[in-house]
Amino acid sequence: MFRTPGSRAKLKPYPKIGLFQATRGGTDQTGLTASADNKITWLATNANNNSWFNLTTGKYIPLLPGTYVFSLQTNANFGTGGETCQAELWKNGVKNKSGSYLPILTGATGSFNSVVTASITLNGLTDYVEAYVYLPATITTLSGNGITTHFQGWRGDA
Repeated sequence: MFRTPGSRAKLKPYPKIGLFQATRGGTDQTGLTASADNKITWLATNANNNSWFNLTTGKYIPLLPGTYVFSLQTNANFGTGGETCQAELWKNGVKNKSGSYLPILTGATGSFNSVVTASITLNGLTDYVEAYVYLPATITTLSGNGITTHFQGWRGDA
């Protein structure tokens, strides 16, 4: 929020440069590879202020250089050994940041949310960020629930 110094004007929100929010739109992503990194396919955007997030490619390619803040949350069932999924942010096709991961939870059942939040510097020309998920053994489905699986970002140094 901002206000002109000395004014009593009503507060206005700062516009978030490059803000996007993507979800699976309630549809699970199936046919993924167990015990591997899998690119997440997004089906809907709740926001895409500058149209820098490409829903077809899943790539966020900003046109301004700077530091961008990303948050990715993923949800999948526990693997047979109790291991969990892991949210991952990839920059230019290379794993850059990883979220929480638990290798073994004896007797675990149900599902697990993995979250990664990170600041990533992008050049405003060719750099891009994508969302991936590591799925545990025997698990080939990522939850599409918009509350538990979502991806968002914005320019943090504007």
